[in-house]
Amino acid sequence: MKLPAPAEFNRDIILCKQALQGGRTIAVYKCLIAVAGSVKAAVFLSQLVYWVRHGRDVAATQGWIFKSVVQMFEETGLSEREQGTCKKKLLERGLIETRYRRFGFGKGRLELRLNLERLSRAVCAANGVPCPEGAPVPTLHESDLFFLRYFKERIAYHRDLVELTGCIHSALMLSFMLQQCIAKGGNGRERWFVSFNIPAWQKYLSLPYKTQLTARSKLKARQFIVEKHFYASRRIFTLINGRAIWQALQNRRSHFLPMQPESSIEGCLKNGNAAVSPTDSFAEHIPDKRENTAVAFQENTPDKRANTVVHFSENIPDKRENTYPTNGKIHTSQKGEYTADQSENTHPTNGEIVKVLDYRQFPIGNNYNHSPLLQTEHRQPESTRNGVVGNDGFFSPTPSRYDALVYPKTFGQSLQNNARQIFDKLLPETTAERLQEILDEIAGQTKPVTSPLGLLTVLCRKEAAGELICVTAPLAKQNRERQAAWAAAYENQAQQPAPKREGRRTVESDAARDKAVEEMLRNLKQRRSV
Repeated sequence: MKLPAPAEFNRDIILCKQALQGGRTIAVYKCLIAVAGSVKAAVFLSQLVYWVRHGRDVAATQGWIFKSVVQMFEETGLSEREQGTCKKKLLERGLIETRYRRFGFGKGRLELRLNLERLSRAVCAANGVPCPEGAPVPTLHESDLFFLRYFKERIAYHRDLVELTGCIHSALMLSFMLQQCIAKGGNGRERWFVSFNIPAWQKYLSLPYKTQLTARSKLKARQFIVEKHFYASRRIFTLINGRAIWQALQNRRSHFLPMQPESSIEGCLKNGNAAVSPTDSFAEHIPDKRENTAVAFQENTPDKRANTVVHFSENIPDKRENTYPTNGKIHTSQKGEYTADQSENTHPTNGEIVKVLDYRQFPIGNNYNHSPLLQTEHRQPESTRNGVVGNDGFFSPTPSRYDALVYPKTFGQSLQNNARQIFDKLLPETTAERLQEILDEIAGQTKPVTSPLGLLTVLCRKEAAGELICVTAPLAKQNRERQAAWAAAYENQAQQPAPKREGRRTVESDAARDKAVEEMLRNLKQRRSV
């Protein structure tokens, strides 16, 4: 993706931020994320806290608040299904109370109320502060000390971005990116970007890794951001496509926005490149509001299936009754009646199953596991992509340059597959000896390698440029060969038969024994003579 000049690039982000200022900004209290259990539940709970603090009739209704599903969706962007999940989580934790209130003969409505006592205890426990016994229940007003102490940290997202991205997590990340880019100041010499790793994103937005990955994937699918990954430090450099966001906002509410800028992220230069037209529609990127709602059928239609895509007919008979394989004998097969096997006359074989096989090639007592290949008319070619069929008829794989490679001990099966992909992409013509030297360079590092694939990518790029000088590879190769020699010697020693243990009696032992006996007899004679 070709980026415009830094001045135009930064101006698009400023215009996008100015266009979003006219919409609503939803604040999420960070202390409620750990209490509620998820970011979406914290959004729902933060909205209830807002209405407890700013509601006019909350005191008169003893804290009971009524918000319909449509009103809560317009305020927060949570769908009906997400609101139901949030209510269930908060009820399980005892943070809210519900009741149905009926007016006359109409349908009752669901009202909610915050359990301020349970909420204050949960917030204190999340912050590691003991809740004092007998303390008054906080009122969560602006002058309340409890509110000023624990609810001062918050994260915000733009309500309009929820409809553009289709997800609160994506809107939260994109709003935080815009805030960080604007905070960099009026530097026009370089493009504004956001650089964080996974733990930093989790620290600022309380989003786990899988949620971050899903949110970034949605933003990249709508071309709202451009990402560059630096494997050595595991940092993610994110550039905001302000032009795409601005144009999506214009298509959604064109009468609120000024004339669009001339710059473009996707090649808007006037040199013949494919520029983004001002009339391009971003409607395909705007999520449908009906995605997370229940299927609504017309109330006056006699058959509800008439509103679905598949049209049914009442006069069509059941075709299973007179089909050829059953022929009306669906239930008679259990009474001992068997139908003929039609598998040999199907279209792919066409009755050639018996014709192709030559049973004279298989005499009695032959090993069928090592039988030669049949010479059929549908035989395989002599050479394939990954193997060659020899003259003996057996399929032998083509030797690859990765077969004899010895990977470092930290490389599992997934890292080995990723390493082969990096080799194919950056070093397609390099020999196996040179690839082994690169792997030995990684294995010989004295300090622990936190990103082995990042280091492998850097080494492969240096090798492709002719600038790689291996320092620790010779020592790692020497240690690897020594260990291989030791392992081979140990294996040979284990395979050799144990030597036969002969008796201790030999010629030398017999001579020594005879000499000792003679000396003993001589000593006895001397004693007797004395």
